Amino acid sequence: MHYLIPARHEHLEQIAVQLANTGYWRLGLEGNLPQLDYVSFMIKYIITPQLHFTTVLVEKRKEEIVHGVLICSSLKELEKLPDYSQYLHPTIGTTFNAVKEIQFPEGYVISFLTLDKALRGQKFGKKLFQFAENKAKEEGFENISLLVWSFSTQAIKFYHSMGMIVTQCITCEPPIDLPILCLQKNPLIVSMNNYLESSKYEQLHLVKNEIRISPMD
Repeated sequence: MHYLIPARHEHLEQIAVQLANTGYWRLGLEGNLPQLDYVSFMIKYIITPQLHFTTVLVEKRKEEIVHGVLICSSLKELEKLPDYSQYLHPTIGTTFNAVKEIQFPEGYVISFLTLDKALRGQKFGKKLFQFAENKAKEEGFENISLLVWSFSTQAIKFYHSMGMIVTQCITCEPPIDLPILCLQKNPLIVSMNNYLESSKYEQLHLVKNEIRISPMD
């Protein structure tokens, strides 16, 4: 039996290893100014400041083993976190600088959501996502946002199944010149599901009361 609990300090190293698999963390943390290995850097500068926002999926009687991770918070809380980019190698900072251009709307942000491969397809990802949704509602937010690499097709498919859509796209500098997508979910977006098949779309008119004259007339 698996269930969710607040993350604890004993989970930090496992969380770092799981989160490192969600993107270019190992490469991105090479040459960091404090000269830490990627796990130590993530624990000190990324995970520990967000530990009180972190939830982990564990198994009954084996709570010391992490099978999934969710880090989420309001945008306001996220903006209060220390900026770890100051500790990155200057080249890395330039490569990923475009990420700072993403403008999240007011609401809740999922910073990380990851799950053991062996547990995928068993609705545990949905359990983590819905936990974030419930936290957002408890704090009075309707909008949820997150970032995902465009090559993470399975993750994108999962988030689409949760009702999210792509609202922004940015591209990093070479050599990582691949798009990063911003996905969002809110009541308006949910109402747009299968929009082209809806009565709302059928009643839409982009041009009203115009006289169209054929070029042949």
